[in-house]
Amino acid sequence: MATLASMLIGLPAQVARADPAGAPTYRALAGGGSATTQGLMDALANVITVNGQKVLASYSAATPPLNSATITTKDPATNPGCTLTRPADDASAQGALRYSMGAGDGCLDFARLAGEPIQQSINPVTDVTYMPYALDGITYATNRGNVLNGPSLDFLHAVYTCAATSTPFHPLLPASGSQLRSEWLAAIDISEEDVRGGKYPCVKDTDSAGRPIGENDISPLNTDHAAILPVSIGQYVARGWSNVRIGNIQLAPETDGRGPVVPNTAAFPDGVGYTSYTPLTGELTAQELTDVYQCRMTEIGSAPVTPVLPAASSVRSAWLARVGITEADITAGKYPCIRTKGSDGAPIPVNDGTVAARTEILPYSIAEYIRQAVGYSGGVTTVDKRNDRTLGGLIQSDGVVKRPFVLNTGYGRPLVHRLYNVIPAEKQRISPWREVFTGRTSLICQNTALIETYGFTPLAPEACGGGDRPLTDPAPPSYRIRNVKSGKCLAIDGGSTASAAQAVQRTCTSGGTEQRWTWYGTTGRQLKNTRSGQCLAIGGGNTANGAQAIQWPCGTGNEQQWILQADPAGAQNRLKNLNSSLVLSVSGGGSTADGAKVIQWAVNNGPEQGWTLETATTAALDEDTTGAPTSALVSATAGVAPAKAAAGEYASVTYPARMVDFRNGRCRMQGWWSQANLRPGTGPIGGAFLDTTAYVVGPKCAITMQLQVVSYQLRIVESFTADFYYDASQPTWSGHNERWKFWGPILGGAYVPKINNMVYLLSYTLKDMTDPNGLPSIGQVWGPKANWCDHWRPPSSPPGCTA
Repeated sequence: MATLASMLIGLPAQVARADPAGAPTYRALAGGGSATTQGLMDALANVITVNGQKVLASYSAATPPLNSATITTKDPATNPGCTLTRPADDASAQGALRYSMGAGDGCLDFARLAGEPIQQSINPVTDVTYMPYALDGITYATNRGNVLNGPSLDFLHAVYTCAATSTPFHPLLPASGSQLRSEWLAAIDISEEDVRGGKYPCVKDTDSAGRPIGENDISPLNTDHAAILPVSIGQYVARGWSNVRIGNIQLAPETDGRGPVVPNTAAFPDGVGYTSYTPLTGELTAQELTDVYQCRMTEIGSAPVTPVLPAASSVRSAWLARVGITEADITAGKYPCIRTKGSDGAPIPVNDGTVAARTEILPYSIAEYIRQAVGYSGGVTTVDKRNDRTLGGLIQSDGVVKRPFVLNTGYGRPLVHRLYNVIPAEKQRISPWREVFTGRTSLICQNTALIETYGFTPLAPEACGGGDRPLTDPAPPSYRIRNVKSGKCLAIDGGSTASAAQAVQRTCTSGGTEQRWTWYGTTGRQLKNTRSGQCLAIGGGNTANGAQAIQWPCGTGNEQQWILQADPAGAQNRLKNLNSSLVLSVSGGGSTADGAKVIQWAVNNGPEQGWTLETATTAALDEDTTGAPTSALVSATAGVAPAKAAAGEYASVTYPARMVDFRNGRCRMQGWWSQANLRPGTGPIGGAFLDTTAYVVGPKCAITMQLQVVSYQLRIVESFTADFYYDASQPTWSGHNERWKFWGPILGGAYVPKINNMVYLLSYTLKDMTDPNGLPSIGQVWGPKANWCDHWRPPSSPPGCTA
C-alpha cells in the first residue's frame, strides 16, 4: 500500500519550503530571492553535488510567520558576520548580493530572478551575470465564480489604470520587489513609478488585512471575489489551483491563440488524466493508478480511495487502456471496487467533477479540464465542473513528476519570459559556480526533468546557462605604458625573454610586444609583459631608492604588485610598488634618452614618475570596417578620438537597445546605444552611433563585443566584453525586428559600463553558429562625441588628447 509520503516525492510545496536541510549545514553557494522559483532551487539543492558534496543552499523568501526573519548563510566559525536579513523577493536578494560583492564577505553567492533583467523595477546590479535556465509565463487568476471573456492586454491596462470603471474587478499586485510584478506591469504597459506614486488608487498590493501580497499567493481571491491577480503559469502548472480561474489573454503579440497552458501530449499521449481531491492523493505513479483501478490498492495512507469510471466515451476508453482493463472485465464485475453509476443508477457524466466524492479518483480529458479552468473558449463561457478537483501528475521512477498540462511557450510576448540565477560576473568560470550555473552542461541545465516537475519549461541546450559557446577567458586588454616626461614607453631591454632582464624606456612603437603589458593575477595588480610572459618586479624585493625594475616569472610576491594611483593634486598617474611603497620612475633624474633604466624612487611629483596607460586601436574615426567575412583582423593604426561635444556635455553609454535584425535569413549587426548626459538637469545628447552591415549566412549567430571605455574615475582606458546569441527562428517582440534566443552569458557590469565611464570604441565579431568552419565578420565603430579632453586632469589624457 502506498503511503502519502511516497507519493509526495518530487511534488512542489504548496507553501514556503524549508531552508536547506541536512549535511552540510553551510554550503559553498548560498542564495535567495524569487518566491516563484524557490521550490525548484530548493529541490535542485538536494540533488546537485560537486565532488560528491552538496554545494547549493537556496533560502526561501521571507514569508512570515513561515520563515525566520534572518538567515545564517556561512559557518560563523570561519565566516563570521554572515547572518543577514532574509531576502523577501527578487529585488532584496539582488540588493543583498550587490552588498556582499561590494563588501567581499562571501555571505551571498547568487540570487534567484523570476523574469527578464530588462524588466526589473529595481536598481540595476552591475558586475553580475544572468544565467538563464528555464521558461515561465504570466497570466492572471480570478475567483472561480468570476470569468473574464478573453481580455486583451489593452483591457487589462484599463483595469489596472482604474479606467475600466464599468467592470467589477479589483486589481491586485504582488508586493513591490517582486519580479512577477515587474513582468506583469511591463506586459500591460504600466510603470512601477506610477503605481508606487499612487496614480492608480484602485490597485492594491496588500490583502484585506493589510498584509503585503506574496508572489503566487492566491488567498486574496478567496475573500475578494472581484479580485484579479497576476500569477506565474509555471506555478499554476505545478500546483493546479483548482479553486481559481486562470486567465487566457487574447491578442498578445505573436500569440498562437492556444492560451496559457496546453496538454502535455508527450507524457499523456491519449489526452486523458486523473482528477483527485488534492489533500487525499497528492501525486501517483502509473502503477499505483493501475493498482487502484484493479482493486489491489484501496487506501492512500490511512484514507480509503474509490476509483470512478465515467459513461461510455473516448475518455473512458483511453483510461481503461491505461489501467489495463477491458469493457468485458467491467461487464463481468471483475473489479467490484470501481463505481460506474450514480446514486440514481445512471452512468456517471464525463468530465464532471461534481459527481465524484473527495475520496474518489475520476478520469478527465486534459483539454476539457483546461477549458473549464479558463472558463472561456471559442466565444462561449465554459461551466466549471471541476469541483476543487486537481489534475494529478505522474510520478516517475526517479521521483520527478510529469504534468498533465504545461506552459504554452507560444502564449505570446511579453507573456513568456526566462528564469535566471544571478551570479557575480567574475565567478562564471570559477568552481563551483561554473559547474552549477554556467553553460549547457551545467548541473542546473542538466536537470530538465526536475525543472518540468516544478511547472517550468527547460531552455534549449544552446540557450541554457549561457549556451554552448566555449568558456574561454577573453584576452585581457594590453597597454603601452608611456612616461609623461619623455613620452617614451616602458619596455624590456632588447625584447629579452630572460628572467631578470631590465626594464627601460624606448620610443613607442605600434607593434613591439616587449612594450605591451596586461594587468594580471588574482589581485589584478601585476603587470605582465606580452612578449616574455613575465611580470614587472623590483629585483630581489629591494626597498631602496634607485633599485632596478626587471621582469621575473609571475608569482605572488609584493615586489610584483603595482598600484595605479593618481596624485592628490590631480597631476598624474603613478605606479606604486606594494613592497617598497616607492614609485616607478626613470633614472638619471628623468632622462629622456632611449634605453634609460626604469627604477623605483620616492614620490617627488616629477613628470618622470608619471605614466599613461594606452590601448591599441584598430580603426580611424568614422571608419566602419565591416563587410564580407575575413580571416584576419584589420591592421592596427593610430587611433583618433571622436569629435568633442558642446561645452559641458559628456556621455555615458548605458545599454544596447537593439542589436540584431535579419534580412533574407541572415544575421545583421545593427546596434543602437542609449546615451545619457551625466550633467543633472539636462537632456540626453545621444542618438544612434552604430549602424553597420555585417552579415552571416545562417539564422543563428553569436556576437562578441569589446567595449573600450575611458574611465574618468581611474583616468585609464578599461575594456569590457559582452557576448550575445541570436536565433532567427524565434518570434520577435511587437514593433522590433530582432530575433533573440536569450541574453548571452555576460550581462551587468560587463556590458553596462559603470557611471562616469565613456565608451569610445566598440569592436565586434559576428559569427555564424550554423557553420563551425566559417569565418566571422569583424568590425569596429567609434563612439559618440565627448569632451573628455576638457574634463581630463592633465597631464595624462585619453586617446587623441594632448597634455
